[in-house]
Amino acid sequence: RFVKFGGGVSTEQVEWLDRELGVCKTNGEKAIICSHLCIHPQTCVPTCLLYNYDDVLHVLHRYAPDVVIATFAGHAHHNGYYQDEFGIHHRVCEAVLETEPGHDCHGIVHVSDDMIEIRGFGTFASATYNLYS
Repeated sequence: RFVKFGGGVSTEQVEWLDRELGVCKTNGEKAIICSHLCIHPQTCVPTCLLYNYDDVLHVLHRYAPDVVIATFAGHAHHNGYYQDEFGIHHRVCEAVLETEPGHDCHGIVHVSDDMIEIRGFGTFASATYNLYS
C-alpha cells in the first residue's frame, strides 16, 4: 500500500488531531473528519489508504461515537462506505475527475442530532447514515 501517490500524517499531526478532538469532547461537540486519503481499509483498495491510517483510527476510536461521527475521503475516486465497530461512518466520495464533462458530481451534507444525510447530484451517491441506531 505504500505507493508514491499516497502519503501519511506526521506524529505532530496525529497529536494535534487528538488535542482538537479532546476540545470537542470538552465542549460537547461532534466532529466529521475530512481527508484526501482514505482512513478505513474497508472503504478502498490498499493503495488509496493513508499510510498510517491505523494511528489515525486509534485516535478517532477513542472519541467515538460521542465526538467523531464520520469521516469523508476522496483519492479512491469511487464510492466506498463502511460503518466500523465504533459506530463511525466512513465514506469515500466519488470524484468529479471520473465524471463525463457536462455532468454533475457533488453532494450536500446535512447533519442533524440523529443522522447525516447526503443529497447527491449527478454521479455522487445520496445516502442517509443514522447516528444512534
